[in-house]
Amino acid sequence: MSRARIREFFIELFDLQLSTGVLDETIGEAGRAMAPLEASNIACRTALAAALQSGAIKCQVIYL
Repeated sequence: MSRARIREFFIELFDLQLSTGVLDETIGEAGRAMAPLEASNIACRTALAAALQSGAIKCQVIYL
């Protein structure tokens, strides 16, 4: 989503004027806060893929 659209969203919903700089800073801060979670997620997916490939675990897909 573009910064312009994000600005419009905050103006329309909260009557709050935010600068592009504030939005960039906030988005960057959120990205930095999520970095450890992303690294953990990648490690888990890698371990799961290896376990599935080796046959150490089996997975059954259930369609609802």
